[in-house]
Amino acid sequence: MTHNENNSQNKQNNLFKAMLDVKIEDFVNSFDRADVFYSKETGIINTGEYGGYREKCLKQLLRLCFGKRYSIGDGYIINAKNERSTQTDIIIYDANNIGAITLDDKLNYYPIEMVYGIGEVKSLVKYSELKEILVKLAKQKMLAKNMTNTNLSDFQKAMKDNYPFSFLVCKKIIGIKKIDDEYWEKIYGDIPAEFRHNCILSLEDGCFLYSIESAKSETKLTVGNTSFFGVPLKNSIIHRDDNKHIYYFISILKDYVENMTGHIFPIAEYLGLTGEETRDGLESFFDENKEVIINNCRTNVINN
Repeated sequence: MTHNENNSQNKQNNLFKAMLDVKIEDFVNSFDRADVFYSKETGIINTGEYGGYREKCLKQLLRLCFGKRYSIGDGYIINAKNERSTQTDIIIYDANNIGAITLDDKLNYYPIEMVYGIGEVKSLVKYSELKEILVKLAKQKMLAKNMTNTNLSDFQKAMKDNYPFSFLVCKKIIGIKKIDDEYWEKIYGDIPAEFRHNCILSLEDGCFLYSIESAKSETKLTVGNTSFFGVPLKNSIIHRDDNKHIYYFISILKDYVENMTGHIFPIAEYLGLTGEETRDGLESFFDENKEVIINNCRTNVINN
């Protein structure tokens, strides 16, 4: 790439960054306005709508960063084992596969195979409230652990990082100085690393992520993965520095989601059509047509 091409690329990058900064400023200001204009004291709206305004602001920002393949909604997550999550503020899902199942024009349900990201949106979060929020996210993530019909390779299964990206976005964490590695262990207890939060974005504090590092190297890689080949990663934080912590949140969320392997939606499992009667039927069909099937297979091998 020539010097002029480099300058052109830098200008394009700066232009995108400038446009994103405008949207981030709108998001942060809108987040603050939810506190000013939609507080309990004004009596304008109820508590649910108060939280809903913040969620709407975040959805608008995230929609700028994802292509048409992904949609952003809210509601409940379900799986083929008849398990269901609690209400989820933000759900990033594959809109090209199957959309949200909406009941009564209000309640949205999403099969876990279609879910790529799950998030909670809060205003001020007390140090003592973090556990409840993060354990809730972990339980939602666990809905994916029983998925059987997937496109995952053995390598990806070993990585243990193809679960939905879970995150919390809040205005501020009160008592943040008390948070350390020991604190996270107390929160999660025996919950495996792969089900823990991928990211916490506190607009006034910074962005909590993870880091891949080695005692033999000074290189430190900040990532959204909670573990690497099953090895839990160390917690890391990008402190607030203009919009840098928000850049990290957006870029790592986007990269993680777009690198996830899409799961197959096993509609037969959801409909209860994969029981013993289905296997028995297939075995009977094979026994009755064994010679024809074997001959067809031989013919295909020879022709190819």
